Amino acid sequence: MANAGPSVYKACAACKHQRKKYDQNCTLAKYFPAEKSNDYENVYHLFGMQNTLKILKLVDEDERGTAIESIIMEVRMRLEYPVHDHFSVARKLSLEIRCMATFRWRESLVSRLKRRRKSMKLSARKFPYVKERIIGPARRPVEGSLINRSNILPTAHILCFCQLS
Repeated sequence: MANAGPSVYKACAACKHQRKKYDQNCTLAKYFPAEKSNDYENVYHLFGMQNTLKILKLVDEDERGTAIESIIMEVRMRLEYPVHDHFSVARKLSLEIRCMATFRWRESLVSRLKRRRKSMKLSARKFPYVKERIIGPARRPVEGSLINRSNILPTAHILCFCQLS
Protein backbone atom coordinates (compact mmCIF):
# COMPACT_ATOMS: atom_id res chain seq x y z
CA MET A 1 0.00 0.00 0.00
CA ALA A 2 1.27 3.43 -0.88
CA ASN A 3 2.05 6.04 1.69
CA ALA A 4 -1.32 7.53 2.56
CA GLY A 5 0.09 10.28 4.76
CA PRO A 6 -0.10 13.91 3.71
CA SER A 7 2.66 15.21 1.47
CA VAL A 8 4.93 17.72 3.11
CA TYR A 9 5.42 20.85 1.02
CA LYS A 10 7.91 23.57 1.75
CA ALA A 11 6.33 27.00 2.01
CA CYS A 12 7.19 29.48 -0.72
CA ALA A 13 9.06 32.68 0.11
CA ALA A 14 5.81 34.69 0.14
CA CYS A 15 4.03 32.31 2.53
CA LYS A 16 7.13 32.07 4.68
CA HIS A 17 7.34 35.87 4.88
CA GLN A 18 3.67 36.07 5.92
CA ARG A 19 4.19 33.11 8.30
CA LYS A 20 1.48 31.09 6.66
CA LYS A 21 1.36 27.40 5.89
CA TYR A 22 1.92 26.37 2.29
CA ASP A 23 -1.12 27.19 0.19
CA GLN A 24 -1.52 25.32 -3.10
CA ASN A 25 -3.35 28.32 -4.57
CA CYS A 26 -0.51 30.75 -3.83
CA THR A 27 0.08 32.77 -7.00
CA LEU A 28 3.66 33.64 -6.07
CA ALA A 29 4.80 30.07 -5.24
CA LYS A 30 6.22 29.29 -8.67
CA TYR A 31 7.98 32.65 -8.98
CA PHE A 32 9.40 32.83 -5.45
CA PRO A 33 10.28 29.36 -4.15
CA ALA A 34 11.75 29.07 -0.67
CA GLU A 35 15.30 29.39 -2.07
CA LYS A 36 14.51 32.86 -3.44
CA SER A 37 13.40 34.39 -0.17
CA ASN A 38 16.01 37.16 -0.49
CA ASP A 39 14.62 38.18 -3.89
CA TYR A 40 11.08 38.10 -2.51
CA GLU A 41 11.97 40.34 0.42
CA ASN A 42 13.71 42.85 -1.86
CA VAL A 43 10.70 42.96 -4.22
CA TYR A 44 8.38 43.26 -1.22
CA HIS A 45 10.29 46.25 0.20
CA LEU A 46 10.70 48.06 -3.11
CA PHE A 47 7.39 47.44 -4.90
CA GLY A 48 5.11 45.95 -2.28
CA MET A 49 3.07 42.83 -2.80
CA GLN A 50 -0.12 44.52 -3.94
CA ASN A 51 1.71 46.36 -6.74
CA THR A 52 3.54 43.19 -7.76
CA LEU A 53 0.26 41.26 -7.89
CA LYS A 54 -1.32 44.05 -9.96
CA ILE A 55 1.56 43.82 -12.45
CA LEU A 56 1.12 40.05 -12.65
CA LYS A 57 -2.63 40.42 -13.30
CA LEU A 58 -1.96 42.86 -16.17
CA VAL A 59 0.45 40.47 -17.87
CA ASP A 60 -0.57 37.35 -19.82
CA GLU A 61 -0.14 34.01 -18.06
CA ASP A 62 2.77 32.88 -20.25
CA GLU A 63 4.69 36.15 -19.73
CA ARG A 64 4.44 36.36 -15.95
CA GLY A 65 7.75 34.58 -15.37
CA THR A 66 9.50 37.14 -17.55
CA ALA A 67 7.73 39.98 -15.73
CA ILE A 68 8.91 38.67 -12.34
CA GLU A 69 12.47 38.28 -13.68
CA SER A 70 12.32 41.87 -14.89
CA ILE A 71 11.08 43.09 -11.51
CA ILE A 72 13.83 41.15 -9.72
CA MET A 73 16.45 42.59 -12.08
CA GLU A 74 15.23 46.13 -11.43
CA VAL A 75 15.35 45.54 -7.68
CA ARG A 76 18.93 44.27 -7.98
CA MET A 77 19.92 47.32 -10.03
CA ARG A 78 18.43 49.64 -7.43
CA LEU A 79 20.31 47.83 -4.68
CA GLU A 80 23.60 47.87 -6.58
CA TYR A 81 23.28 51.44 -7.93
CA PRO A 82 21.07 53.29 -5.43
CA VAL A 83 21.48 56.76 -6.94
CA HIS A 84 21.00 56.26 -10.70
CA ASP A 85 19.92 52.56 -10.70
CA HIS A 86 19.67 50.98 -14.16
CA PHE A 87 20.14 54.27 -16.02
CA SER A 88 23.81 54.40 -15.03
CA VAL A 89 24.34 50.91 -16.44
CA ALA A 90 22.54 51.85 -19.67
CA ARG A 91 24.61 55.03 -19.97
CA LYS A 92 27.85 53.10 -19.44
CA LEU A 93 26.91 50.48 -22.04
CA SER A 94 25.94 53.20 -24.52
CA LEU A 95 29.33 54.85 -24.04
CA GLU A 96 31.09 51.52 -24.59
CA ILE A 97 29.13 50.96 -27.82
CA ARG A 98 30.02 54.43 -29.11
CA CYS A 99 33.69 53.95 -28.25
CA MET A 100 33.77 50.56 -29.97
CA ALA A 101 32.18 52.08 -33.09
CA THR A 102 34.76 54.89 -33.08
CA PHE A 103 37.54 52.36 -32.57
CA ARG A 104 36.33 50.25 -35.52
CA TRP A 105 36.04 53.36 -37.69
CA ARG A 106 39.57 54.39 -36.71
CA GLU A 107 40.94 50.92 -37.45
CA SER A 108 39.34 50.91 -40.90
CA LEU A 109 40.74 54.37 -41.59
CA VAL A 110 44.23 53.30 -40.55
CA SER A 111 44.05 50.20 -42.75
CA ARG A 112 42.88 52.30 -45.72
CA LEU A 113 45.73 54.76 -45.14
CA LYS A 114 48.22 51.89 -44.94
CA ARG A 115 46.92 50.45 -48.22
CA ARG A 116 47.10 53.87 -49.86
CA ARG A 117 50.63 54.38 -48.54
CA LYS A 118 51.68 50.98 -49.84
CA SER A 119 50.21 51.65 -53.28
CA MET A 120 51.95 55.05 -53.36
CA LYS A 121 55.29 53.37 -52.54
CA LEU A 122 54.74 50.87 -55.35
CA SER A 123 53.90 53.62 -57.84
CA ALA A 124 56.95 55.61 -56.70
CA ARG A 125 59.12 52.57 -57.42
CA LYS A 126 57.62 52.14 -60.88
CA PHE A 127 57.84 55.82 -61.77
CA PRO A 128 60.66 57.45 -59.78
CA TYR A 129 60.84 60.45 -62.13
CA VAL A 130 57.23 61.39 -61.24
CA LYS A 131 58.15 61.68 -57.58
CA GLU A 132 61.11 63.92 -58.39
CA ARG A 133 58.95 66.25 -60.53
CA ILE A 134 56.03 66.52 -58.10
CA ILE A 135 57.86 66.60 -54.79
CA GLY A 136 61.31 67.64 -55.87
CA PRO A 137 64.62 66.02 -55.03
CA ALA A 138 64.83 64.22 -51.73
CA ARG A 139 66.37 66.37 -49.02
CA ARG A 140 67.44 65.45 -45.56
CA PRO A 141 65.80 67.42 -42.75
CA VAL A 142 67.95 70.02 -41.08
CA GLU A 143 69.25 69.00 -37.67
CA GLY A 144 67.37 70.69 -34.85
CA SER A 145 64.37 71.54 -37.01
CA LEU A 146 60.88 71.47 -35.57
CA ILE A 147 60.00 68.36 -37.60
CA ASN A 148 62.74 66.30 -35.99
CA ARG A 149 61.72 67.33 -32.48
CA SER A 150 57.98 66.74 -32.75
CA ASN A 151 56.34 63.74 -31.13
CA ILE A 152 52.99 64.40 -32.75
CA LEU A 153 51.31 61.54 -34.56
CA PRO A 154 50.10 62.43 -38.06
CA THR A 155 46.67 60.97 -37.26
CA ALA A 156 46.37 62.28 -33.71
CA HIS A 157 43.24 64.26 -34.58
CA ILE A 158 41.28 61.05 -35.31
CA LEU A 159 42.13 59.19 -32.13
CA CYS A 160 39.35 58.64 -29.62
CA PHE A 161 40.21 58.16 -26.00
CA CYS A 162 37.31 56.79 -24.01
CA GLN A 163 37.35 56.73 -20.26
CA LEU A 164 34.99 54.14 -18.84
CA SER A 165 34.20 54.17 -15.19
